[in-house]
Amino acid sequence: MKIAALASLVLVLGSAACSIESSVFGDFGAGGSSGASIDLSGPDAASSSASSSASSGSGPSSASSGQPAAMCGNGVVEIGEECEDGGVTTGDGCDEACLLEGSENKCPTGATLKLASKVLLKGSTVQKKDITTTTCGGDKSPDVVYQVIPAKDGTVRVMLATPATFERVLAIRTGCSLTSGEKDISCAFDKQTLEIDVSVKANFSFHVLVSGQNGSAGTYDLTLEYK
Repeated sequence: MKIAALASLVLVLGSAACSIESSVFGDFGAGGSSGASIDLSGPDAASSSASSSASSGSGPSSASSGQPAAMCGNGVVEIGEECEDGGVTTGDGCDEACLLEGSENKCPTGATLKLASKVLLKGSTVQKKDITTTTCGGDKSPDVVYQVIPAKDGTVRVMLATPATFERVLAIRTGCSLTSGEKDISCAFDKQTLEIDVSVKANFSFHVLVSGQNGSAGTYDLTLEYK
């Protein structure tokens, strides 16, 4: 991915943050609410050209546990589901059964999501591989990465909700791994709610990483939503 224009990032709710300073991104400054901006240039052609076919369905039945079957597309991540984008369309990263399409624990892309409005993700870093690192921790901790392709220009809020079972790391970056010249755009860690706002352009992808501090791992609830 090439970097061409700058987009604003805001780190809120007193999260501990690390600022990245480079010739590409400029000086992000210090503190939890910086005026940092990035340029997410170069649309991801392979991902953005993926076709979608609509079909109706529901999530896996949980009758054996005494719970009602999950209803994919209702805007809530239920038992047996991994994601929810309000639809039941394949090819957008969250399939007709509300399961992820692709692996979030494997570079070079991670799991690819097409963001039309809002995507909810429920996952765990437990028993995942340590596939990368960040500029604010996450060494020797399991990681998950999502490649996000926005459908339109605007500001996307990336949020890790509480309660947290471990001290989480949330990073917005240009690529899945920090190798090959990719950069962390913003990085924060905390057990409290973590929020980062990212200014985006349609079809210009960015990556979201969830990890833990000091080898820790656990479950997480991640929301990607246009403001």
